[in-house]
Amino acid sequence: SRRLVRRRPPAHPGPRRAQALAGKGALTRRLRVLFTGIQHSYGMPGRGLSIEQFFFARALSRMPEVQVTLLPADELIREFGVKRAGEMLVSKALSKEDERPDVVFTVLGNPELDFLPEHIQALTDAGILTINWNCDDHWRLSHTLQWAMHYGKMVTTDPGAFENFGAQGLGEKIILSQWGCNPFDYRPGNGNKDLDIVFIGQPYGNRPEMIQALLQAGLRV
Repeated sequence: SRRLVRRRPPAHPGPRRAQALAGKGALTRRLRVLFTGIQHSYGMPGRGLSIEQFFFARALSRMPEVQVTLLPADELIREFGVKRAGEMLVSKALSKEDERPDVVFTVLGNPELDFLPEHIQALTDAGILTINWNCDDHWRLSHTLQWAMHYGKMVTTDPGAFENFGAQGLGEKIILSQWGCNPFDYRPGNGNKDLDIVFIGQPYGNRPEMIQALLQAGLRV
C-alpha cells in the first residue's frame, strides 16, 4: 500500500493566472473561456449530469470575472460524429476574431467522447490557450501523455504524473493542482456534525488503507 504523504500543490490557475498563461496581461474585460466537457455522467443521459458540469461548468459560469461558453462534447459527438463535432468546436472558437476565447478548457476522459488531437492542435496553433484537466493520471498517464503535445497546458492532481511530465521535458506544460468542489453550490450546512470526515466513493486502489489511516489517527470517518 502507498504511504500517505501530505503535499500542498501549487495554486491552481485562477482567472488572473489564466490571463498570464494566455499572454493576455491584465485584461480590461472578463476572461473568455470556452469550456467543453461531457454533459452527462460518463456520456450516459440516464445517469444525470456529469462532474464536469457540476464542478467545472457551473462554477465557471458563476465567476464574475469569467465569460464562459459551454459546449457539450458528448451531445455533439453523439449527434454529428467526432470529426464533425471537432470541426464545430474549432469553428465556434475561431469564427469571430473579436469574440475568440482566451482559453479553451477541456476534460479528456472517455476516448469515445474526446475530440480528435488535430482539433485541439488547431486551437493551440491559433494562439488560444488550450488547457486540459487530466482525470485519473495515476492510472491513465500514458493516454494523457499522447495528448500533451497538442495542448498549451495540462492540469493533473497526481504528484507522480507531475514528476513524470518533468522527467520527459514537459515540465512547462503541466500544473499540479487538486480536486475540489463547486463552492457556489456546495456550502457548509447548519446541521449537527457528529463526524469529522464523510467519504463518498468506491473502495478503489489504496482508499481502504487511507480510511484506516484516518481512523488510526483518531478521526471520526
